Amino acid sequence: MTATPLDLHAWSGVEAAEPLAGGARNPVFLARRGSEQLVVRASSRSADALGWELDLLEHLHKAAIVVPQTVLTDDGRRHDRGLLVQRFVPGRPPRDRDDWARVVTAVSAVHEATTDWAQRPGFASAGDLMRHHRGGDVPEDVEVPVSCDRATLVTAGVAWEVAACWVSEPEYASSRLAELASRTGRSGC
Repeated sequence: MTATPLDLHAWSGVEAAEPLAGGARNPVFLARRGSEQLVVRASSRSADALGWELDLLEHLHKAAIVVPQTVLTDDGRRHDRGLLVQRFVPGRPPRDRDDWARVVTAVSAVHEATTDWAQRPGFASAGDLMRHHRGGDVPEDVEVPVSCDRATLVTAGVAWEVAACWVSEPEYASSRLAELASRTGRSGC
């Protein structure tokens, strides 16, 4: 295993390996404890926001939805200063119509299980952002496009990522901002 600068002393026997691709918000690393594959994630969220997320994952697990399960620290905490260890969930991107049907079923199950789930502390829902234009990862006023053609929706998604990542991942947001500028034909957005 490749050494990483992660301080995993709170989980005896956990060894971090190489970074995992695909994480957009947090650095994630493949790890092991014996033969068990794990994932180590470093979150920059507040303790309240991270607690909300971990409570949500527990709730979804109890609703029989496959989600990463948290590995407690040796002294029983769910994370150590934003660093958390979770059991590895194997998977791959959807490849065909049947895979996408399973994605729709899974997303529907999540929505069904979270109908009355409170919004993350300090954050605004997508509906709230239609009225208030700020909240959580969206610290500045943003305009929300309301068109339904695919190109506009993709552009709106890129704009959303720029706004949602600006505070927690400025380098990623900057790269998405360049894509947004390209999509809108504007420089210096």
